[in-house]
Amino acid sequence: MFSQTIIKRISNWIALLLSSIALLSILPLSYQVLLGNKSCPTVFKIPLCHVITIGYALLISSFLFKRKALFYIGWVPVFLFASFGTISEIISGNACPRSEGGIPLCYYSLIIALLIGGAHYLSQRQSNDR
Repeated sequence: MFSQTIIKRISNWIALLLSSIALLSILPLSYQVLLGNKSCPTVFKIPLCHVITIGYALLISSFLFKRKALFYIGWVPVFLFASFGTISEIISGNACPRSEGGIPLCYYSLIIALLIGGAHYLSQRQSNDR
């Protein structure tokens, strides 16, 4: 059976890996939006893909610098906007930018946010069980 320390470390590494994959996946879209070649939904004229990019960068920072506040500051907007985008996509369609395969990126973002949140919860639970 795994010790609590090992479970916590594995959970943190999984969350860091998923955050890194997500950041590397959204950076090209954010860059293309900056260049004006692509678009993504906006809130108060701020492209949400930029907010999501910053959110994933904060998640990575939270794991590297071991700061819980950075985790929540990054994760909550990513999760909320991915949830809202997914609901909007299901209801009306064409609400989120799409992958090369045609799948809305908000679907991926929601799945990754849930996995990161679950890994974080597991690591925190292991810390609190001591």
